[in-house]
Amino acid sequence: MWIKRISLCIILLAFYTAIMMNNPSECLKSLGYNRVLDLYGRWVSSSCQLDFLYNPGLRQTTIPLRTSRVAAVIPDDTNQGIKNEMERLLAEKYQVIIECSAIDTWHSSKDGQEYLPRIAAQAYRVVVFDGGHHLPTLGMAPDIILVPELAGFAVHTYMLDGMKVETIRDLAEEVGCPAVIVRIPRLALVKNHYSLSIITRRIMAASYYRDRESNTGKIMLQSRMSKYNGIIFAYVNYEYAQNPELFCQRLRVLGVGDARKIYLAFDYGCISPEEAGEFMKKVSQSSGLPAQIVNEAVKVSSVFWGGK
Repeated sequence: MWIKRISLCIILLAFYTAIMMNNPSECLKSLGYNRVLDLYGRWVSSSCQLDFLYNPGLRQTTIPLRTSRVAAVIPDDTNQGIKNEMERLLAEKYQVIIECSAIDTWHSSKDGQEYLPRIAAQAYRVVVFDGGHHLPTLGMAPDIILVPELAGFAVHTYMLDGMKVETIRDLAEEVGCPAVIVRIPRLALVKNHYSLSIITRRIMAASYYRDRESNTGKIMLQSRMSKYNGIIFAYVNYEYAQNPELFCQRLRVLGVGDARKIYLAFDYGCISPEEAGEFMKKVSQSSGLPAQIVNEAVKVSSVFWGGK
C-alpha cells in the first residue's frame, strides 16, 4: 500500500509542477497560484545551476547589471498585440527583453523583423529555447539563449518538437551564433517575470564581455526561417506541413544561392517522422542543398517518463 501512496504522491507532484511551470487557468490564479509560483520561481531561479554550453562572450554595452530594466514578455501576459507591447518596452527604455515562444517566432514575420535592430540598439534580447520551434533563433542573433533541459532535451510542455541540447550547442558552434547559450534544469524554468529576470541577471553577472557590434545586420528572414553565415534554419509547422510548395517558395525568397546547408525542425503534432523525412527530401531536391532534421517527437511528459 505504501508503494502505491508514494507513487501517487510522485504523480501528483509532477502534475502540479507541470501546471506551475506553464500558464494555468484563471481559476488556479484566483486560488493563490501566483503567490506560490512567485515564491517557487524566486527560490529555484536563485539556486539552480547555470551551465554555459556555448560562450562567445556577451556583447559589451552600457547596460548596467544590477539596475537594468528587465521585462519578461510571456505569451498571453498582456491583452495588447505583440507589436504594441514591443513599442511600449522600447519607449519605456527597457534594457533586457526576455522572449518566449510566440514572441520569438514573431520576429521572423514581416512586422517582427524590423524590431530586431531596434531592440539590439538599446537592450539585450534573451530567448527561452524550449523546443524545435525555436530553431530559427540560432540565425536571429539574440544575446542570450536559455535552454531548459530535461533528460538531455530542450522540451516544451505540449509541443511535440524537442531538441537534444548537444545538437543546439553543435549548431551554434557551426554557424557562429553570437549568443551566449546557457542550460538550466527544466524544473527551474518558471515563465514569469521574477524567475526569468533573476536567471538572466545571474547569467549577465557570470559572463565575460566582448567589444563587438550587434550581428542583426547579417540576418535574413522569412516566416519561421532564418539564414545566417550560409546556414538556413527552418521550422515546419502545420501551415508548411500542409503546403510544402509554400515552404519551398519562401525558402527561395530567403535565398538558397549563397547557402550551404538547411537544418529543419518539425512540429510532430501535425506530421509523422516518416512524413517529415519525405518533406526533407523534397526540400533538398527543390533547393539543391543538403538538408537535415535536427529535432525529435518528444515533449516534457514523454522524456520525463522515459519514453518518446
